[in-house]
Amino acid sequence: MANNIALIPLAAPVEYSSLVLPACLPEVDVGPGENLEVVGWGVTDFSFNSNNLSTILKKALVTIISDADCFASPGFRLASDTFCAESVSGLPCSSDNGGFAGKAIPDDDGNDRYSVNGLVSHFSPLRCASGDTGFTR
Repeated sequence: MANNIALIPLAAPVEYSSLVLPACLPEVDVGPGENLEVVGWGVTDFSFNSNNLSTILKKALVTIISDADCFASPGFRLASDTFCAESVSGLPCSSDNGGFAGKAIPDDDGNDRYSVNGLVSHFSPLRCASGDTGFTR
């Protein structure tokens, strides 16, 4: 997959609050060995007979791996605008597509903002049980 991001213009400005904050573009690109947080409301128990979507926002921690390591994963083909990551704790799963992958950035007030370094794009054929995840940059 390539270029699988869409932007939608809003009819009115968004009002920021403690629950609605801007997502920042990264100042530098991320590379192999760096950790990212991934969030989503996707499937929590994947089986071919189950579609157990989470009712709460879930978080996982992944580490970016090299393109070579990703190509070694079964069924993965990367485009130039994607990167691959493996699980540190948890994995994105079905219905997490488009979910945020990023890093906390402390602001001048000591609050965390997040950079959006990637969006969940595609999964290993092993699905949520194990394997790597592809992210659009």
